[in-house]
Amino acid sequence: MQGGKTSPIQRRGRYGRRASDWFSFDLAVDPSAPLGLIVTYNRDEQAERAFAVLVDGRKVGEQRIPRRSPQEQEGFFDVTYPIPADAVAGKAKVTVRFEGIDGRETATVYGIRVIRTR
Repeated sequence: MQGGKTSPIQRRGRYGRRASDWFSFDLAVDPSAPLGLIVTYNRDEQAERAFAVLVDGRKVGEQRIPRRSPQEQEGFFDVTYPIPADAVAGKAKVTVRFEGIDGRETATVYGIRVIRTR
């Protein structure tokens, strides 16, 4: 794990990481199959979050998570980002980076994994 202004978070017995600028993880990949990146977030954010998700510097997604209003229920949820084959071709690992956009912080990431999509 690497990062700028980042900190650990704990919510409902799960540990996560967030940042006011960016953080990243190195993950193993298998370039022989189509891949997806699954990231677990929580709806319980204190402010609107907006950030990009990058794989080895290539943007694979952009996520916005609004501030949770009191009547909304919190909860964990997964988002799957397809990873382009050429982003992992010939590689055994990639760096997945979460980077705030529009001056906003990243949301807390509670889980991250790469899966084969078929």
